[in-house]
Amino acid sequence: MSESNIRRRKSIFSIPKMDCTSDGNLIRMALNDRDNVESLSFGLRNRELEALHRGETNEIISRLEPLKLGAVLRESMDLSSMDKTEHRESTFYIPKMDCPSEENLIRWHTATNLL
Repeated sequence: MSESNIRRRKSIFSIPKMDCTSDGNLIRMALNDRDNVESLSFGLRNRELEALHRGETNEIISRLEPLKLGAVLRESMDLSSMDKTEHRESTFYIPKMDCPSEENLIRWHTATNLL
């Protein structure tokens, strides 16, 4: 199957033992060499990972399980049929953000500036 025929997906994983940025970096190293993973977004406060990828989630799960962080697929949706104007998402990499209170501060600040 050609890459253009592989469906684009957004999957959210619950990772109960992910509690710091070093766990996020470990997950990133496990998944970054995969061509089908487009982006990873970490929610330390909620202990979740959002992955934009092509194809099924089985390959991602098989890469996460050996890390022993308790990764479980919570939700996965097909993005291939969505109109690109319906959904826009920006992901920012903030190298020294390493605790949930900093994440909450940034979320609150960006939300209030968008109103």
